[in-house]
Amino acid sequence: MILAVLSKVIIWLLLTSQCYSAGISDNIVYAINCGGDAHTDAHGIKYRKDNLKAGITSDYGRNIPIQRVPKEDQIIYQTERYDLKSFAYELDVIDDGDYVLWLKFA
Repeated sequence: MILAVLSKVIIWLLLTSQCYSAGISDNIVYAINCGGDAHTDAHGIKYRKDNLKAGITSDYGRNIPIQRVPKEDQIIYQTERYDLKSFAYELDVIDDGDYVLWLKFA
């Protein structure tokens, strides 16, 4: 099964197999730091580097402090991928089932 996400701006993508509770990272299927490098956050979630070729990446947000998250995790909210047209992330999901897709913006 392939899951495609169409968007003009995606800051952060988190796909889980169940509802997410703070501190529980066992059920994370994919976490991508959109527009950024790999990162492990304060909850142990391992974000993959954004390797998508479509669109434009930006780290301009590094100039803006994000007060509501730990300093070491601000990078998740300070990078982005955008385009003036649509683009898609395609993720291989092995098992059929219900998934929750979280997009976080700052």
